[in-house]
Amino acid sequence: SKRFGIEATYRLSESSLISTTVTDQTRRLLFVVISLLVQNVWRYLHWEYVATPRRGGRRLWWWPFEEFIRMVTRAAWNALSVRREIPTNKPPDDRFTR
Repeated sequence: SKRFGIEATYRLSESSLISTTVTDQTRRLLFVVISLLVQNVWRYLHWEYVATPRRGGRRLWWWPFEEFIRMVTRAAWNALSVRREIPTNKPPDDRFTR
C-alpha cells in the first residue's frame, strides 16, 4: 500500500510540475518543491472543505486535481490582470468623437 501511495504521488506531481529548459538545479528543485506544496494544499482543502465527516471516517467527494489547477491558474490570471484576449473590431468609444 505504501508503494501505491508513492506511485500515485509521482503521477500527480507530473501534472503539476512546471516544464522548463533551465539547467540550474536549484531552480529545478524549487519548481519541484512548489509542485509538492500545491499538491499538499489541494489535499488539505479536499480533506477539510470538500469531504464530509461521517461515522468511520470522511467521505471524499469527487474533486480532481486538474480542476484545482485550473482554478488556481484562473485566480492568478485575475489577480495579475492578465488579458487573454484583445478586443478587436469594436466601435470606437465616445472619446474619439467630437
